[in-house]
Amino acid sequence: MERTIKKVSTHDLFPIIEELLAMDRQVIFTVKGRSMLPFIGDNRDQIILEKKDFTHLKRGDIILFKLKCGKYILHRIYEVKDRSYHTIGDGNLHFDGWIESNQVIGVVSKIIRKGKEIDCNSTKWKVIFAIWMKLLPIRRYLLKACYGLSKIKRKIFT
Repeated sequence: MERTIKKVSTHDLFPIIEELLAMDRQVIFTVKGRSMLPFIGDNRDQIILEKKDFTHLKRGDIILFKLKCGKYILHRIYEVKDRSYHTIGDGNLHFDGWIESNQVIGVVSKIIRKGKEIDCNSTKWKVIFAIWMKLLPIRRYLLKACYGLSKIKRKIFT
């Protein structure tokens, strides 16, 4: 199957994604934004998004959801209560609030970085993501360290 690459605004993109997922299609797109750093990079990584039973999502799943105001967000589930999900970006220090299952658009199954696929459901990555979530109390310092190392790396290799 041949892939077509087209640049569109996120305002135009997400309704198309919703439509494709409603037809049980997978969607691949390049992520914009820094809220999921260090695991998903702005304009660097792509994700494979799928439709799934949104009433049985788990802690650690990365979901695309739509707020009541119409804004779309891609963040990780931190806590599950009944059919509601407390979410936060990997690069954020504050929660989004509670998301209902009917607000979820899709679930990230894989992250694509430099042509390599990271399976979000593999044991290795589930453990890494679980550790990252447990480190929330010190995330502020870890993120500063990550950004500092990133700056040093850019200076050395450019």
